[in-house]
Amino acid sequence: MSWISASPAESRATDAPGPGTRFGRDSRGQGLREKPGIALGLGGLAGGYLGATAQERVSEQLLRRVLGLLAFGLGLRYGVVAMT
Repeated sequence: MSWISASPAESRATDAPGPGTRFGRDSRGQGLREKPGIALGLGGLAGGYLGATAQERVSEQLLRRVLGLLAFGLGLRYGVVAMT
């Protein structure tokens, strides 16, 4: 049977778990996809606000060094994870 002719009940029974299953299910059996997105959005807003505030109070050279160290550390971590 092709996927085009499958009834909705058959397709639900045979589908592989989607991305929402990683975060659990709510009471209706739906994947909880919204919660990580909301948390990441709020974190982005908070980081943008704090970054704009810090830019006014910290020298450009210090910001460049701190951001450079963060980028280097993240790249180093990615390299270590990729090798293991």
